[in-house]
Amino acid sequence: MSAATRTSTARFMSKGLAAAAAAIASVLTATAHADLEFKKRVLDNCAEAIAEIETLDQQRRLELIPDLKLLLNLKSSGVESLRPESSGSQKIGAVEAPFSEPGGGDIWKSFQPNRDVRAKRCAVQIIALLSPHSIETLPDLIRLSADHNLPGDFRNIIDQTINSLAVSAAQDRKIEVSGSVMGELLALLKSPHSTKAENAMLEMRERSGEFLLNEIIKPDAELRDRITEALLKIDGTGEIIGAGVLQLLKSADDGLRRRAILLLGRLEQVFPLSVPALIEHLQDISPEVEEASADALADIYAQGTKLPKIVVSEKHLSDLLNAFTSADSRRREQLSPALRTLGPLLPSFFSRMSRAMKSDDADLRAAVVELLGKIEGHATEAGRTVLPALSDQSLNVRIEAVRALGRLKNHQGVVQAFSKVLRTNSKETDTDAKQRVALEVSLAVAKMGLGESASSLAPSLVEALRYPNVLQGATSSELPGLHPAASALISIGRPSIPLLLKHLTSKDLAFKKRAVDILANVTPPQSRAISALAQMLKDPELRPAASEALISFGKPSVPEVKKIYRSPNATAKTAAAKILLALGEENKEMYSLVLENSRKEDCHSKARLPILIPSLGKQAESSFSRELIACIEGTPPAADYLVSALAAVSPLAPEAQQDLIRLIQKNETSKRVKVALLEHALDFGMSGSQLVSLLINLLKEDDKSVQFRVLSIFQSIGASAKEATEELNRFLRANESDQLLANEAVLALMAIDAQSFEFSEYFAKQLASDSYQWAQNSISKVPVEDRLVILQRGLKELPLDKKHRVVDVIGEMGAAAIGLAPDILTYTSSADRRLSYSATAALLKIDPSPALETALRRELLGEFRNDLLSEEFGPALKPLLDKIINTSSSYVEKKIAKLLLTRVAVTNKKPWDETPAGRVPAAAAARPAQSN
Repeated sequence: MSAATRTSTARFMSKGLAAAAAAIASVLTATAHADLEFKKRVLDNCAEAIAEIETLDQQRRLELIPDLKLLLNLKSSGVESLRPESSGSQKIGAVEAPFSEPGGGDIWKSFQPNRDVRAKRCAVQIIALLSPHSIETLPDLIRLSADHNLPGDFRNIIDQTINSLAVSAAQDRKIEVSGSVMGELLALLKSPHSTKAENAMLEMRERSGEFLLNEIIKPDAELRDRITEALLKIDGTGEIIGAGVLQLLKSADDGLRRRAILLLGRLEQVFPLSVPALIEHLQDISPEVEEASADALADIYAQGTKLPKIVVSEKHLSDLLNAFTSADSRRREQLSPALRTLGPLLPSFFSRMSRAMKSDDADLRAAVVELLGKIEGHATEAGRTVLPALSDQSLNVRIEAVRALGRLKNHQGVVQAFSKVLRTNSKETDTDAKQRVALEVSLAVAKMGLGESASSLAPSLVEALRYPNVLQGATSSELPGLHPAASALISIGRPSIPLLLKHLTSKDLAFKKRAVDILANVTPPQSRAISALAQMLKDPELRPAASEALISFGKPSVPEVKKIYRSPNATAKTAAAKILLALGEENKEMYSLVLENSRKEDCHSKARLPILIPSLGKQAESSFSRELIACIEGTPPAADYLVSALAAVSPLAPEAQQDLIRLIQKNETSKRVKVALLEHALDFGMSGSQLVSLLINLLKEDDKSVQFRVLSIFQSIGASAKEATEELNRFLRANESDQLLANEAVLALMAIDAQSFEFSEYFAKQLASDSYQWAQNSISKVPVEDRLVILQRGLKELPLDKKHRVVDVIGEMGAAAIGLAPDILTYTSSADRRLSYSATAALLKIDPSPALETALRRELLGEFRNDLLSEEFGPALKPLLDKIINTSSSYVEKKIAKLLLTRVAVTNKKPWDETPAGRVPAAAAARPAQSN
């Protein structure tokens, strides 16, 4: 009899009710005896315990739940300490546990540790049988699932029970889920059990949301943080919690209102109700709440076209407009996205904007103009309202007006207005202001695509070509890297060309280079432009840009370029020959001319030749290659592109190869140049035997970055570097502590002679070490057959808690690792959760068969689901995900499966599914951005 029972009995007896007390005690003793018998069956014969439960009524079944909770919370490692002290109790390690309860003790506290798992298995079975009425055990099950001492199959059963219990409780609205259960789940969100607790709360979304909204009222700031995060996970759209969050705005608690507003900025389902409420709170008595309301409106309207349709009353619109016009610059920036979407719904919006533009506050006028320039779907009204601002006394307002008209792309009256601006601007005495306005107009014209209708602006834009680009790098998105005035004149097209040709005699080099940009990019190519560009081949300063432009035009350039080729100007003739060869005009005389003149050119020009003329490699004599080698020797900083040029004219003649060897052997030659040359040595036609001694010498350098690259070169040479084996083994022994270098040395030895080194044993040991990631990276470079040998050995030899390192590498092999799939399959239900995840993910990459459905469902709800969502799976996974989505009763399982399906679709998207980028003219694309 428990202490409570004895106290109750004494109380009855003190009142003279001894008979009644005796009767009650008899009933309680009988009940305690029945409990004891049931506990024995749970310990000894689960089938009998379940059979007995099936004979009990619902009330009696529910009375068993506290005992089951107690059993779930026992730890096998701490059973002895839980047992009450009793001199007469039997030692726990004995063969049979005592099934009496001396001194009011509990049988759960006195059974043998080796019966712990068996008893808990039975308890979980009974809990599943009592579902969903056993929902009170949910937090206990979640904690139990993290016990790594339990067998893997049992932990999987616990996980299944947790999920099915939460799903059943969510589906049966008659089942009451107590606040204590919800409170425990909330506490578990900040524990190692957070994923399962989160899943449970997600499944019971309506109940969880209601509970959390009641809890968030409490003043604990840390608790509110946790609840806010939980609410967004449970219902990130506001479908369930939205109405409740809106009610929180009525609270007198400033902090709670602010918290509600932060949520409303994220809950898209209630945006139509949130927006009016947020506008009202722009006048909140609390400055923090007012600031949060503005932030939330900015967040909502930052979503643009994704927003649902939001209808707001005229009063709210008027209040929003008043808040904008009376605010500081930061608040205007916050409110602008909402106002430019909602504002036009107010009939008086544009007239009120016009009145605001007459304010004495220049910052407000500029903000209004900027806002109008970003209004979509009302270009005519917005443009008409903005036009007067082009003559504003404030330079910033005028510039904002130009930008706004450029964004609106409303052509009505813009050309005339810009023409007036440019005429007025030509009289401006402030040089900086004059240049800024002219360039802003240029940029607006380019963005608007006015075409030939803006030809009247061309003279002023040609003049603007002379100005440096002071717009902090701003360029037309269609023509990146070009001067704004050049972009504008290109958009105008043919009418620009005659004006440009008149000014090509200018001594302003920057102007002439920008003119070349325009001639090169006006499409279709104009014959007058081609002729002018061909003549520019005679000008050393303009020749490179003109050459690129003529090459970009293709065959239409050939007749004019041939005229220059026949001219007496030697340098222009050579430039023309290069262009003609680049355009496929095969001619031995041209090749000879180009190669002959290359001797007179600087090293940069020499290096460009093989890139400009791909066929040059077949025609170049050994002398040209040796000239490039001499350039490499004399111009170390430019070695990279010179080495690439040398590779383009390879293989090299023997005398050129000897020049290279001498260059590499020189002490004065930088290590970087030596490595760059050796990395291309096979392209140069050099044999492995020629390279070994050079590589070994570099390997002895006290520079690990050089050693790493040398080892990589040995891997590319392979079997022909056999004489380096002894040196590589010596290097390996000397660098065992540097796993990156040691692994590269092993890879080199494998490439040279795979039989000379026990690589599978080596990598198995590396995978078992703390720095196993280096081994994983190195193994991915090993040929597939050898890789499979290494990985199979690792699967056999690594401890259970480290096998996932091997499995991860196997998964990255995809279908090539199909032979190892049976070995991995057994680990999908491993007690080691990291291994079970890795095994499942690997098999989904290798062969996502229907047999993996159970394992995939488990991982969708498991602690590694974020890792799962970051993996790259093939399209073959789609049928399995479709099946789970169509058949699952779990809200969470469906949600994560849909997210993964989206991820699969994005990962496997074809390049042609992407929206094509805007056209970039060939001449503009061929050269780097200019500073102008």
